[in-house]
Amino acid sequence: MSRSTDLAELGSHLLENGPRKVIPAPRRIRVIYNRTVIVDSTKGSLVWEHDYYPFLYFPASEVHNCTLRNRQPIKSDGIIRASVAELHVAADESRKIPAAVTDRVVRFTDDRGLGALTGLVRLEFKAM
Repeated sequence: MSRSTDLAELGSHLLENGPRKVIPAPRRIRVIYNRTVIVDSTKGSLVWEHDYYPFLYFPASEVHNCTLRNRQPIKSDGIIRASVAELHVAADESRKIPAAVTDRVVRFTDDRGLGALTGLVRLEFKAM
């Protein structure tokens, strides 16, 4: 099973069953990928995908200095409500930083029926 399939399965599971719990992150969080700040926010959410520990999710509007491209749609009731996405950070020639890409991202749509997951993006930190 590919890594991308794992994220698609996770997205499907969350769409069908919802997360165990979601609470606002208690502090500011900064995400740096490829020496570029892509998130600097106090609007993160701690999302329990299972019972043991949470993952950080962010509103898509808080993800900057990069491009998100949907790669694999995730449907619920025949409607695309999420997708596995690629995150692209452009090269910076002045700082001699090459472009970087990761496909370890899940993006949920702005469908209000998704509840706490509406408009959120899951970044996999070990891929950053």
